Amino acid sequence: MQFIELIKNNNWLNVSETFLASYPDEADVMDEYENIFQQLQEMDAEVCSIQIKLEWFHHEESNTPAYVEVSGIDTLATEQQIECLALEYLAWRKWLGMSIEEKTRADFTAIEIITHCLYEMTFVGYDETEIQAAFLEFNASIDALDALTDEEKLHNTRSLDDLKQGLYEEES
Repeated sequence: MQFIELIKNNNWLNVSETFLASYPDEADVMDEYENIFQQLQEMDAEVCSIQIKLEWFHHEESNTPAYVEVSGIDTLATEQQIECLALEYLAWRKWLGMSIEEKTRADFTAIEIITHCLYEMTFVGYDETEIQAAFLEFNASIDALDALTDEEKLHNTRSLDDLKQGLYEEES
């Protein structure tokens, strides 16, 4: 089953109820999500070898569900390649052409899959031009980091442990 089938076979009213229950902080931008949903219903899918995978992540202490992670599995990937792909920068036509992983279809309803995918699709913006600009900016940052000497990297970056410690200190 492809994501486009889920989009075309469902309506915004059903999706919006589940979306608001899952992401209540997004209530003030529901018009944006409705507009995107309508755009998706009118788009054609682009062939894509990626499968959409949804997975619950749990709080370590209580083992209660914390959030749903949306990622992709490249069905053409070899064992040496990374199979868990970030999808937020991909064109929406590619999203529509993605199939839904079997375990995801078993663990989530169609409406839940649409909900979490819509949220992921718009993580960096509500319009594809805005998302593409963010992607180009992200790539430029990576290129700039790669261009630094080892000494410059030590001076201009922090370790993950230092970053975590800084975040912990800010919360206290």
